[in-house]
Amino acid sequence: MSDRALSVDAELVVEGGSRTFRVWSEDNRIVVDAPSVSALRAIESIRAALPTDALDPGERLADAGLTVELQVRRSPVATVGAGVTGDPLVSRLTGLDAAVDWRGVATAAVRALG
Repeated sequence: MSDRALSVDAELVVEGGSRTFRVWSEDNRIVVDAPSVSALRAIESIRAALPTDALDPGERLADAGLTVELQVRRSPVATVGAGVTGDPLVSRLTGLDAAVDWRGVATAAVRALG
């Protein structure tokens, strides 16, 4: 990790097709709120289309001192970046060193039903 952490102050809305994502900074982390779990998969396909080097995105975030919290319907479902120890199963399935909040996943699923 570098000796300087990157500071981010953000509040924006990103629209892609019929999906709307909110992105903001909160308590030294970046929060990305998606309308659904499938919308989070769309973020991955967008990232895959960008010209980036072979370094894992979690490593780039950690090097910059950034943590990103992924939410679905305002429920935290995963965290990646600085200070995050990923789940081995998630790493094997997605290739990302992300910590999944299974209670948050369940809460997001219930909110989708209501």
